[in-house]
Amino acid sequence: MFRSFVFVFTLIFLSTTDLYGQKKANEIFEASKGGWSAPVPKFKTIIDVDYRRGLYCCDRGDLSLSLITDSSYEVKAVHEGIVRAIFKIDSTYAIGINFGDYWIFYCGLEKPDVIRGDSVLLHQTIGTLYKEKDAEEYELFVLVMKHDKQIDASKWFRKLTNEIPDCNNPDMFNF
Repeated sequence: MFRSFVFVFTLIFLSTTDLYGQKKANEIFEASKGGWSAPVPKFKTIIDVDYRRGLYCCDRGDLSLSLITDSSYEVKAVHEGIVRAIFKIDSTYAIGINFGDYWIFYCGLEKPDVIRGDSVLLHQTIGTLYKEKDAEEYELFVLVMKHDKQIDASKWFRKLTNEIPDCNNPDMFNF
């Protein structure tokens, strides 16, 4: 599914024109690096490039970030931008939000709460997590790209500093 996601994104990216191109938009985006909070309120596991290094079954070149949860939470935008793409992959939706030369893709949504062309604000709800029929947990993929190149999504999020376990699940972290 991830390869389909990247392929569809590449097609969409190649079909768009340079919509911002302003140096200022990129500077604003780059200034937010390391300061993003999670797009979901709680999660059990983070799968990032560091996690994948220890696994032999995964694509180690995958720079996306996956958040695993046990509930269907609302997904919030981690940065402002304009919705440039909404597409369906299998039974789930993906949303592409563009800001300057950067793109943030959220994949694993039940249904989008935004439409193409919408301006999205920081922490605005963009959708709800979806769970595959045979899955035990919910998973949100977050992919960050500059132009058509994947960049390490985990570098844009702040480190967990206040890990407060959910009283119903000691493995669940809360921001």
